[in-house]
Amino acid sequence: MARPLRIEFFGALYHVTSRGDRPEPIYEVDADREQANALATDLKEAMADLDEAARLQDGARLQKAYVAVATGFSNYSKVIPAQALS
Repeated sequence: MARPLRIEFFGALYHVTSRGDRPEPIYEVDADREQANALATDLKEAMADLDEAARLQDGARLQKAYVAVATGFSNYSKVIPAQALS
């Protein structure tokens, strides 16, 4: 059975993965892998800040954290190889 289609809308946050469906390496150069890991770590920290701001209901901090998460997703999506997205 196929996976249901994702409902997409502007400004939504989606789960991002960068793993292959075959046992072949995603990143051919170790430097690319290290850059992707660093960006993923930054994104993870930004998401934790967003969660904390939401729990504290701090509007200004929430807005700042949301921008950091959106920027993190944008930066991370640039380092995902094309073959991982197909």
